[in-house]
Amino acid sequence: MKPPISLVLSVFVLGTLVLNGTAAPASRLLFSDDFNRSEATPVKEDIGSGWTSNSDRRAKGNQQVFLKNGEMHVTKHSSADHGVAIFHDVTFEYGEVSLRGSGHK
Repeated sequence: MKPPISLVLSVFVLGTLVLNGTAAPASRLLFSDDFNRSEATPVKEDIGSGWTSNSDRRAKGNQQVFLKNGEMHVTKHSSADHGVAIFHDVTFEYGEVSLRGSGHK
């Protein structure tokens, strides 16, 4: 069996406002999450702040996303039939997504 691969994320989404074709678009922060919170139920996936995952459908409900020390840890469960997918709705027309992460075994 392969050891699980974990991913740690911090997320920032910047929306870019383009004003009549001007050369320098203005940006404003639309969404940010530092994951500095605890899960309400430690053995149940409860990411919070609008985040969801595909664990219910793809990992038979087993937890694949964990919050610890202000970081989101993502690890594919052995029962999963697909990689972990994490979702958060943010509406913007033009934008930039910035992730800071590390992968380790």
